[in-house]
Amino acid sequence: LVSEASALQAYTVQHLFRAIQEDISQQPLVQVASWCVGEYGDLLMSDVEEEEPLQVTEDEVLDTLEKIMNSSGSSGVTKSFTLTAVMKLSTRFTVTIPRIQALMDQFGSNVDMELQQRSVEFAKLFKSYDHMRSGLLERMPPLDAKVGRPGEEQEANTNGETTVVSPPASPAVKKDEGNALLDLLGGGPSSPAPVIPQVDKPAPPPAAGNDLLGDLLGLDLGSPAQAPMVPGMNAPPPQMDMLGGLMDGVTPQPAVQIPANNLGGIPSITAYEKNGLKIEFSFTRDNSNANVVIITLNASNSTDAPMQDFVFQAAVPKTFQLQLQSPSGSVVPPSNMGVVTQVIKILNPQKAPIRMRIKLTYNYKGSEVSDMGEVNSFPPELSQ
Repeated sequence: LVSEASALQAYTVQHLFRAIQEDISQQPLVQVASWCVGEYGDLLMSDVEEEEPLQVTEDEVLDTLEKIMNSSGSSGVTKSFTLTAVMKLSTRFTVTIPRIQALMDQFGSNVDMELQQRSVEFAKLFKSYDHMRSGLLERMPPLDAKVGRPGEEQEANTNGETTVVSPPASPAVKKDEGNALLDLLGGGPSSPAPVIPQVDKPAPPPAAGNDLLGDLLGLDLGSPAQAPMVPGMNAPPPQMDMLGGLMDGVTPQPAVQIPANNLGGIPSITAYEKNGLKIEFSFTRDNSNANVVIITLNASNSTDAPMQDFVFQAAVPKTFQLQLQSPSGSVVPPSNMGVVTQVIKILNPQKAPIRMRIKLTYNYKGSEVSDMGEVNSFPPELSQ
């Protein structure tokens, strides 16, 4: 409705912004307001006939949106709406673009994997695709409510979202759908579907603009799946199956055993070694929960140039829970003169052998490098 009625856009976005300045507890309202601010933020400073002008600056708008993203009462869906709105304002505002870019860098290490991945992709737009940013973030065209696929009906949910109800699939179709959800690591018909657990409600499927962004940056923007909270880990963040579909056919890289050198007596392994980049895993137990394995990642660089914008991602089968903490930095120094460290926590209540798929991206001498691998030779002590 708002996108179709251009005469009401300034009126609507100003009233919605006033509403979230006063109260951010109504999540559907905050989501709608964030979307409108992202689309029509430049109209917040315009005059509306027969209305008191909204006296607001660009910084005050960003202050309100940042408060929403940092609020513990905001759901994952709301934070995703708001983060996208902040990024869209980079093409609507003029004086706060450096602050918006800094916010993207800040949330690039957020414990919420959905926000982290979105922020990394948005920051990449600033750094490598700035000439395309205005085109990718332009206003959404008016939606045609009559457009829909044959045989489908739409019903409204109480949270403001729309659910598409399709006719029941035939048994043959259901079987094909089940085969499409093969285990990320196994691939057999009996393997469980790969799920990275999350606490918050998963974000809605990305729009066409996000698909284009995923194609540009080489990342899978598929929706995350839900998993219940499991006691023993400190608030495991929402996770995405960022590696699903991208890693089929990857040849497992055997882990190289290194003599034990930590207090727990569990041997370290070399999880990845290629093109001068070496990833080592060392292990300890969580004193508060014997089912939690703490992995310390050490990334070193033996080449003569630094590896910049270093990002490590991981996925495990759904019988585990994985939590990636923020890395110590994004630049791996050359000539083994330093390391980037990152802590990974894995909850393994069934004491099953740990399997992991990894994805590495970094910039080396101006060229983007991306590689994937599989680590399936973790020390057996971790499963005891």
